[in-house]
Amino acid sequence: MALHELRKLNRSVKQTAERLCANEAPRDPESADVNLVRIWKTADLVSHQFDVIELLANEELAALPLNSTVELYKLFDKCVRIYRPTDPTHNITLTATPKGYSPKVRACDKTLPIIPTVLIDNALRYAQPNSDVRINLRPEGDCCRVEVENLAKANPDLTEKIFERGVRAQKDAEGSGNGLYIAQLVARQHLTEIKLEVEKAAKEQVRCTLSLVFRTLL
Repeated sequence: MALHELRKLNRSVKQTAERLCANEAPRDPESADVNLVRIWKTADLVSHQFDVIELLANEELAALPLNSTVELYKLFDKCVRIYRPTDPTHNITLTATPKGYSPKVRACDKTLPIIPTVLIDNALRYAQPNSDVRINLRPEGDCCRVEVENLAKANPDLTEKIFERGVRAQKDAEGSGNGLYIAQLVARQHLTEIKLEVEKAAKEQVRCTLSLVFRTLL
């Protein structure tokens, strides 16, 4: 009941901010006053965090059927648009190879948005100051590979253990350590798995890539 009430209050903030942005810039609400857009997008982010909390409280949601069709590029693009105004210290880029590539997948539309939200949030949280977060979608046979890449501080704790509940790679960073655990549950619900790749980039820095492969609809 408490979560339900919080969702209602946040929905009111989000809808009001969105309406003010639309009134100020009818053709492109996202070009309205930067502070109004930030309020709107922050409320959007809070909505996604509620989804994570709900799944933590009831992991049976990760067993719901895949009864919807979702365009992956549009889903990630929406999340990127939410994060850009709230974290202007990092440049977030989204590309599709080849250009215009936007595959469709079978999905649970209640849980699938958790994956891009968590992966982008995680990449921004641990990215080195003023570095890029890069997201790329590309075909791989009958599947689509999604990669979220950032430049991070070298850390021996950057292992597959980051997908375990309550584990944080950097103890001095904010976070509960539950985001990647939940994202992995949702990935497995969608018949895939998030993988971590770490490679040395520079002195005391590594390039981290979180990737997963979705089977696409023909």
